[in-house]
This record gives sequence, structure tokens and C-alpha cells, in this order.
Amino acid sequence: VVGMDWGGTSTFQALATAPSAIKAAVVMNTAHPVTFSSIRKDPDAVRSLFHFYYFQLPGADSSVNVEGLPFVDYLWQLWSPAFKDDAHLRSIKETLSSPGTMTAALKYYGGLFHAGRERWLPMNEMHTPTLTIYGSNDPTARYAAKEEPFFKGPYRRIVLTDVGHFPHLEREAEVTGLIMDWFTTHAAD
Repeated sequence: VVGMDWGGTSTFQALATAPSAIKAAVVMNTAHPVTFSSIRKDPDAVRSLFHFYYFQLPGADSSVNVEGLPFVDYLWQLWSPAFKDDAHLRSIKETLSSPGTMTAALKYYGGLFHAGRERWLPMNEMHTPTLTIYGSNDPTARYAAKEEPFFKGPYRRIVLTDVGHFPHLEREAEVTGLIMDWFTTHAAD
């Protein structure tokens, strides 16, 4: 399984609660629940992730869902300022412009916050072979080392220098190679 950001949250959940369902995993730029308290205390991280809180406010969907979706441009520039992919950005905006999609997408933030506050996010040991990949410019990378004690099986964390939030797009060939090498080594039949 490969999970990125929201998909990484789901992958961490599966690794902690249903380890036999996954032979090997790769998780990219996803804050492990153990890092949340550090992130909340770091002003730079809070600035980079303020949308997490903003998107939970009543009416956030209507303030974000405006013509041209400039909030999407803002977040893209904040997270991966050196990476340009206009076609991909247009595709994201097209998807988010579908009726009801923005409102549904923003509900993730309230759900994740609520799960964290209620301690529903598992903090179990994980035995499945797991590779985590972070871009050095992504705010989740700063505290990623705190995840290491939870991994009891084969584990490796890679932080890619001068990469933002989208390592699979910013360094596609390199990241694909890392993923395939991990699976070849740890998920072979």
C-alpha cells in the first residue's frame, strides 16, 4: 500500500489496527499521531498547517470555494513553492469544483481533529515493513523522527532535500524507484 497525506493517515491506521492486511507500506508526508503535540507547539508548523484549523470553522467551505479556488493556489505555493505543474493544479481544482466535493473534502479536518482529541488514532506498534518518505520542506518532516519507536518491523525514513509536500510529483522517478525497491525487498511473494 502507498499512502500520501490523507491516504497516509489511513495507511497508518491500517498498519496499527490490521497489520496482516498489508504486506508492505510506503507513507509519504503524513504526520504520525505521535507528532501532533509537537506540531501544535511549533509556530512555524502552525503557520504552515493553519488551514487544518481554519477548515473546521463554520462557513469555511464557502470562503474557500470561490471562483478560481485561490486557496488551493496558496496552499500549493506554501507547501511546494519550487514545484510547478499547472495541469495537475487545474485537475485538482476541477475535482474540488464538483458539487458538494469541497464541503466533503473539508470535513476531513474536523474528523481528524476530533479523532485525535478523543484518542481514537491508534498509537500501536507497527510490524509491517514500512518506508516513510518526507520532503524536507514539508512541515511534517520536522518531527518525523518521533514516529520511529512505533515501527518494530523493517522500517526506513527518508527525507528528500529541497522537496515539498508532493515528493511523488516533485521527484517522480526517484520516489517511484524508492517505492519499487521497498516493495521488491519487503513484499515479494
